[in-house]
Amino acid sequence: IPHGSCGVSSHLVMARGRPGQPIEFGSIDKRPVQLIILLTSPPSKTSDHIQALGRISRLMSDPDFREAAYATQNSQELYDLFAQAVKG
Repeated sequence: IPHGSCGVSSHLVMARGRPGQPIEFGSIDKRPVQLIILLTSPPSKTSDHIQALGRISRLMSDPDFREAAYATQNSQELYDLFAQAVKG
């Protein structure tokens, strides 16, 4: 989950990307990258940024959620999936 702060942004921003082919990354779990989630926020929202990053990380570690995330077709579907998970 690439992430960082951005002085131009006034709120948290999440972007979704999907490579044409899975990318071998040499990750610990030896799985190729299938979905890229970019998270950025203004420097003044560090706490919100860390909370969002942690929540995304926890949700993506759940195999069922991860497969549902991989199945999304666009950013809105991914956002809706996260929003639904947060509401419980």
